[in-house]
Amino acid sequence: MKSLRLNCLYSVFFLLVFFPIKILAQWNQPQWVVDKYEPLKVKFKNVNDALSYRLLRPINFDASKKYPVVITLHGYTGFNKATANDYNINNLRHINQEFAKDSIRLAHPSYIVCLQGIKNADNTVDMWDNGYLNSAKDIISSLPNVDMNKIYVLGQSAGGFGTNKFISLDPAYFAAAIVVSTEGANDLVQADRDQLVNFNLWTMHGDADTTMKYAPDVELFDYMKSINAKMKFTTFLGVGHSTEYHLVNSYEASGKAKVLIPDTTTGIVTVKNIDYTTQFAGTSSDPEPNTLDWLFSKSLTGPMGVKGMNKDRLELNVYPNPTHSVINWNDSSNINEIVLIDVNGKMVLRVAKPSTNSINLSSLKKGVYFIKFRQDTMERTKKIVKK
Repeated sequence: MKSLRLNCLYSVFFLLVFFPIKILAQWNQPQWVVDKYEPLKVKFKNVNDALSYRLLRPINFDASKKYPVVITLHGYTGFNKATANDYNINNLRHINQEFAKDSIRLAHPSYIVCLQGIKNADNTVDMWDNGYLNSAKDIISSLPNVDMNKIYVLGQSAGGFGTNKFISLDPAYFAAAIVVSTEGANDLVQADRDQLVNFNLWTMHGDADTTMKYAPDVELFDYMKSINAKMKFTTFLGVGHSTEYHLVNSYEASGKAKVLIPDTTTGIVTVKNIDYTTQFAGTSSDPEPNTLDWLFSKSLTGPMGVKGMNKDRLELNVYPNPTHSVINWNDSSNINEIVLIDVNGKMVLRVAKPSTNSINLSSLKKGVYFIKFRQDTMERTKKIVKK
């Protein structure tokens, strides 16, 4: 009997010491993490250093297609010691759970790269510096079938700071960014802001945030508006710092939005209605209200992109403008969709696969509208005036 007990103790000891760490670590992970996000490593700064990250691959991968990449940056509490378990989930946030849903993966097949921030031995952090950006670029360069014209970055709180940092370090690398709950004017000096005048930037913030102050984001928007930039700015009225659940939603110029907030322990979802306003810094700001539709529509070579290469532009002439009733355009071939949006960001007209090259606006009120033409992955937005 004593021998049997000793053998059992030895067996338990063997399992604790030699059982694969990866399997042990997965016991405490949500199923969506285990099933969807691969735990990997990449070279980081010094030759002997490595950076942990998670990777979600495109659903139903097709070798004949190219896929966008979204880099997600976590907040300050996600930073961990370099010696921490390689399979932790500190770099995954609610947005990563959203990206793991089949409905979103089918609508927007893409790579999702989730970097794991490192906490130094003295508990300080290098807050999303150029070393992290270089590692992200190394990861992306190793992935098959990447659309290098559609690289995006987003983050909330310290991750929002990192997003501002990344796009200021290399604005020509990214097609668009969504920044949530960070102090924009403090993140971006004037030189940074000036080089982002044609950048597709959507900033969001709760006006009751006491952790990352709201006022610097207002200052950033006011400056970007003074230079007629593409930036958009959504304010959540009466909302504090916890805005990570607001990233996947639709925000027109003003109104109420329904936000689903799950309890991380029980999984019970609370429905919260929030008031918000969305402002546009310039005449070329894209009024598309849906955050993911807005993000994935952006391309470096498209009409809304930074590079603006003519070969991929959807060139259209719209006339007469201003108009009393009918708007014409020069070519209707291969147009997938036409959307008309008012100055409040509300869609007032939508035509799928138009059979003619004109629409009648006589039923609409006088004012300024934006007409958006979509053709495959390209789109073109024109400002029109109804007299």
